[in-house]
Amino acid sequence: MKTTLSILLLLLLAGCSSTCCQWHGIDYWTPEDALAVQWKEYEEQLNLVEPATERIGGRVIVVCPDQARIKEIEHVSQRGLTDVTVTWILESWTAYCDRTVELLKKRNLFDHVDEQRVYAVDTFQAGGNYALLLYMFNPAGNQWYFLNKGSSEHSEIPLDMGLSEKDRVLPWLDAIYVLAKGFGGNRR
Repeated sequence: MKTTLSILLLLLLAGCSSTCCQWHGIDYWTPEDALAVQWKEYEEQLNLVEPATERIGGRVIVVCPDQARIKEIEHVSQRGLTDVTVTWILESWTAYCDRTVELLKKRNLFDHVDEQRVYAVDTFQAGGNYALLLYMFNPAGNQWYFLNKGSSEHSEIPLDMGLSEKDRVLPWLDAIYVLAKGFGGNRR
């Protein structure tokens, strides 16, 4: 009888102790736990970045999907996710976009780095010389695109998937510099 009660108690506790969030294959109990690890990794990436020796100038707008679009892309309603898991997904994507803004500010290629959250990234409000657009629904994974003011041509910002996530940051920032210079640079 004692063994049966112990097994039932264990099963009850196991059923109540599911994790909500996963970051790089590791499960976390709360969105806060997972976000703390995510931000720690982002801080390590940010520490690798030095200010640029040659600047582009002008204004760049970092355009990311808003919460409604993220929920749609992540198929939140179809997957029947808990509120806690939805919170994790939204906060994780917000952190990813915030990290991108911080990387660009620290690199100091541009005079101003602004951010916009919109339902469809192609519908952002103009006002900058350049835009970085995050497409989250590419079959091969998320992809950033570069856009010059007055152009309708989006250029894919190369991301070397052969490198670790941490080691991709500097080549990615260098690619943004090359793309901006290729479009004339020094626009103010």
